[in-house]
Amino acid sequence: MAKGSNETASIHRLNQHIAGWGTAFTAFLGTALGIGADVVTSDPQDADFWPRVWILVGLLALCLVSLGASLWSWRRRDRLLTVRGTSYVVDSPLATWTPDEKNAYLREAEDQFAGIVSIPGPTGLSAWRWPHGEGAERWSDAVDDLVLSFRSVWTNDDNRTPNSVVCWASFATAIAWTARLGAADRNIPLAVRQRPSSGREGRIEIPDWNQEPHHFDPVPITQMKRTPCSVRAATVVLAPTATTGSGGTWPEEVRVLLIRATRQDWEGLTPDTGSDPVNLTISNGSGQSWGLGGPAQFHEGRWLVDPGQKHDWVTYPELVSDIADWIAATAHPTGLNFIGMLVPQEFGLGLGIHVAQRQQNQWPAHLWPIIKPARDIRLVVPGLDLGWESLHRTYLAGPR
Repeated sequence: MAKGSNETASIHRLNQHIAGWGTAFTAFLGTALGIGADVVTSDPQDADFWPRVWILVGLLALCLVSLGASLWSWRRRDRLLTVRGTSYVVDSPLATWTPDEKNAYLREAEDQFAGIVSIPGPTGLSAWRWPHGEGAERWSDAVDDLVLSFRSVWTNDDNRTPNSVVCWASFATAIAWTARLGAADRNIPLAVRQRPSSGREGRIEIPDWNQEPHHFDPVPITQMKRTPCSVRAATVVLAPTATTGSGGTWPEEVRVLLIRATRQDWEGLTPDTGSDPVNLTISNGSGQSWGLGGPAQFHEGRWLVDPGQKHDWVTYPELVSDIADWIAATAHPTGLNFIGMLVPQEFGLGLGIHVAQRQQNQWPAHLWPIIKPARDIRLVVPGLDLGWESLHRTYLAGPR
């Protein structure tokens, strides 16, 4: 059994030991107090006086043994927990998501970390839930709130202990949150843990608690197996909303990027789809006036594993590094870019960490996310530009 598995098993076992020895100490102490009262009030000449004294001595010895064992188990548990430190839970899912996996994670995580800290952001402080309709233009401000929420609780934590993050949020929120957080405070080391999921990669159970988190620092690409990028013509139809209307002029340079790390359907597109032109109808909740749409280039980058397989956790940093480089090379540097993603949640967090470390000429100026809130809801572009200046604005201008 691996060291990590041994430590995880030890924490469960030590929790049981602490409870068991604590119960034994209470029982021995209660009995000893009862016999001690009899000894104090008894006559030393009584025939049962000395047997009671010896029983009392034995019970007190058992009290000391159980107390010592309980304290040892407690200190051993605390030492193991400080290896993992605090788990920060970024809790900002779309309104259409269900929290089953999050609840399962939280139930078990209580026994695995020194502390659990929830980062509620706007969803925990108001009725706002990352909408895909009215209010979608406020996503950027909501990310700022999420960054401020995290920085507020981080300052009160013991930063000498290791800390890690799990996140329930859209890929756009994840990218913008880690990018703006890193740009605002480069001294915050983000370590990302894998979380349970039933989404993009199929069913992912709660990982081994001692599985190492990733910091997603840029890494050299070694043996990537990315399939050649698919490029084809596209037509984008933008459905106006109350905040955008139908005014504006469609830019000359428009590209739609799709990052595919899974084989799921994306608006009728699968890895087996041919090279016919792509037609996308998108609700414009960005607050930007781009008219009613027009022609675009569609680029699909694929990082796939064999059917039925999942990406190995240890490969995530290399995959994210390659995806970040592909986006920078494929998006138009100054034009209008849209991006959709079929990736595990942690890819978004890792991409944001990468962007926070990049220079302005290493990332497109404008990159608008295309969100699929639910299977029966049309694609939407919320008001959250993932371009370089937007993701670094907290660093440049301070909090709003």
